Amino acid sequence: MLSFVVTHNKSPTLGPRLGDLRVASRCRIQTPHYVATTSRGVVPHVTPDLVCKHSKISSVYVALEDFLERSHQKKAPIIAFSSFEDKNDLREFIGLQDDVLVVCGPRRIPPVPCSAHSTNTAIPIITSAGFQQLELESYNEALQDLRPDIAVALADIDNNDRPGRKRIERSADRTHAWLRDTLAERGCANGDHPDTESALFASVLPFDREQQSFYITDLANDFRPSISGLVISTPSSAATIPPTCRPLPRLCVYNPPTPHAILDAISSGADLLTLPLVNSCSDAGQAFTFTFPSPPSNPASEPFSVKLPLAIDLWSSTSHYSTSLSPISSSCSCYTCTRHHLAFIHHLLNAKEMLAWTLLQLHNHAAINAFFTAIRTSIATDTFQRDVQIFAQAYETEMPVKVGQGPRTRGYETKSVGRGEARLNVKAYGRFDERVEAVKNAGESRSQEGEEAVGLDGGSIESLVDKLEESGVVERA
Repeated sequence: MLSFVVTHNKSPTLGPRLGDLRVASRCRIQTPHYVATTSRGVVPHVTPDLVCKHSKISSVYVALEDFLERSHQKKAPIIAFSSFEDKNDLREFIGLQDDVLVVCGPRRIPPVPCSAHSTNTAIPIITSAGFQQLELESYNEALQDLRPDIAVALADIDNNDRPGRKRIERSADRTHAWLRDTLAERGCANGDHPDTESALFASVLPFDREQQSFYITDLANDFRPSISGLVISTPSSAATIPPTCRPLPRLCVYNPPTPHAILDAISSGADLLTLPLVNSCSDAGQAFTFTFPSPPSNPASEPFSVKLPLAIDLWSSTSHYSTSLSPISSSCSCYTCTRHHLAFIHHLLNAKEMLAWTLLQLHNHAAINAFFTAIRTSIATDTFQRDVQIFAQAYETEMPVKVGQGPRTRGYETKSVGRGEARLNVKAYGRFDERVEAVKNAGESRSQEGEEAVGLDGGSIESLVDKLEESGVVERA
């Protein structure tokens, strides 16, 4: 059973607020806070034991489309999985510790736009096996089997171009009908909370109130007693929340590009935020260096002559990081900063060692956790708006430009634009003929030192072997 209490709210309508979110057998979450996004149920680059030992991650977002593979399968492996003990199957399948809260939704954050359109009973998704349709009935059955702590109700949200008037009307009607049917399946026809382990969060569509007035009216009256929270896809959607639903917790499934956007979302009233920014910056070899509201070395009362970067790019070969024995941040107490220095992480990145992204991920999660802790302190002391201005004066408005090549991008993480597009990943392997040509060139260069060059006549493999045999390098079997 989920409970949420607003502990501090200076604004009578929408604005930054403090809350206390509790779920039985899970860690207590002070809001505003962030929800770590996962890939196939796992925080990227960090194993479950490291999450437990060296991070303070209190909640994770799991996307169902990460686990769906082939449309002809009756049940995906994660749904067919059954633990040997009387435990939650989803938590056992992804190896998550017991006190971390699990939020389950239909799509990844951010969702990859699909070429197909929603129907009256399904939304399009992209899986490792291609595009598919996720039926409402199948999604609700999966939620009943997986039993996450928080289940995101299915909504018809168009992630492509700006939708037209008719498309908006269909989206609102479908979302209304899907929420009504979902509550009926959960035994909420009379407005009671369902007898289930999952708390249901209903979606507020990213449209004006007038464009979804029928849905918003029923959400405030008929559906309100049966839902436990709200989901908004953009911070501006919070303005359409009806007054009777404002005491509910708000989950913002959003992809803020910078910490400044995170502060804007909290100013709009978001309680929980998904942050793919942490994963993308770790992939890019970037380490967070920002603190709220200002750096410890520069008091908030002093003016800032030069704006500081939000992160440092450890891929850069022109910087001093290759020889620096300093930690990423002297004020950070995370595992990475207390045990390793910049030169080591820079070396790991250039050597393409997986440990590099693990260390960066641990630091970035620690930095964002400290960021939210400072935000809650600022709201509690009623200095949040002033601190936001100080933060804007102290730090640059954009994250550093990516200069390095991170881990390989998987096909289901991005949408293809058609013929002629650039490669997603750097070419890792070449043709054997290219290697033979390199051997030929290397052999010719040795002639300058008085040695016989090893070349190729016509570039064939046989001629290479003959030359090597003549020079005594190899012998035929």
